[in-house]
Amino acid sequence: MKWRVFLVVGLVIFFAFGDLQPTYADTVPTHHWYRKAVRGVFDVALFPLELFRTTYIMTETHDPWYGFTRGSVRGVLRSAKRLGCGLVELTTCAFRYPDQHREPLMEPEFAWQGWEEAGV
Repeated sequence: MKWRVFLVVGLVIFFAFGDLQPTYADTVPTHHWYRKAVRGVFDVALFPLELFRTTYIMTETHDPWYGFTRGSVRGVLRSAKRLGCGLVELTTCAFRYPDQHREPLMEPEFAWQGWEEAGV
């Protein structure tokens, strides 16, 4: 069972960073079907992080009360949005949907990005 986990994690890392090699940098477009699939996997796996990220950012930009009340509600909604976007990206990674370039459906592209909004 453990070998399957290592295999899946290894494949995700390989597909996520396979297009970062210098030889492919000039010839391959930024977003591929596997990049979209990896984005979907990470969005589905890490959607709870969006709750903490949004709460933290709103606490830092406003005040703690505002961050923990309205930030938590907004974080739950953004978590649901990230989960939905991840499921759509996973199911449509092989197709040219929603656009031809397979751009991210949600900004920031991954849940761990965007902390600099709060000045972290």
